[in-house]
Amino acid sequence: ISFLFTLVSLFFLKRFSENHKRLIIYALSINAFTFILLSFYHIFLDRYLLYSAYLFILCFILLINSFNINKYIKTIILLIPFITYPYIEPKFSEPYYGKKVNHAYELTLDALHSLAEKNELTKPIVLCFPYHLFSLNEMGLYPHHPYQIMHYNKFNLDNIKGPYFYFICRPDITEDTYFKKYFSDKPKEKVDSFKLNEQELEVWLFTN
Repeated sequence: ISFLFTLVSLFFLKRFSENHKRLIIYALSINAFTFILLSFYHIFLDRYLLYSAYLFILCFILLINSFNINKYIKTIILLIPFITYPYIEPKFSEPYYGKKVNHAYELTLDALHSLAEKNELTKPIVLCFPYHLFSLNEMGLYPHHPYQIMHYNKFNLDNIKGPYFYFICRPDITEDTYFKKYFSDKPKEKVDSFKLNEQELEVWLFTN
């Protein structure tokens, strides 16, 4: 809501002070720059824009205060974001988020266990997001597991020198902007798939 009101502010620039105009330009420019920067990595996550959210909130408050309307109406408008928030709160607050994470963790361990049974954990393995979080557990957030892997991601995938490597991913990751070329050009075969409720994980063998 604050972002939309900031865009609306562009139509009222003439009535604002110079500092208010600068605030609007700063807010939009910073986020535009962030959006362009993220596009080079083929990702867009709204949390990367949160650091400038306070600029939009200030723009929203200043815009409403600039109108000559009843103070009670102003107060109601300013409360809109707080009133509507419980109905549009972030997805990570939904009641089933914990179950989804637990299931994703179980699927990750199933995939690693299948490779361990084949004595293939010493080979390079690429895990797509978020499954690498469970396997590496760098921040100690998830239960410990016995598997040690040679982990690669989209930033160092081209550094794999072995004759083959494994790719552990969701079915839809094959259409990812970055990984698409690997799924279209590289010799490969699907060696395993695991499903738990509505989540699915696939294991692919790629030949270099």
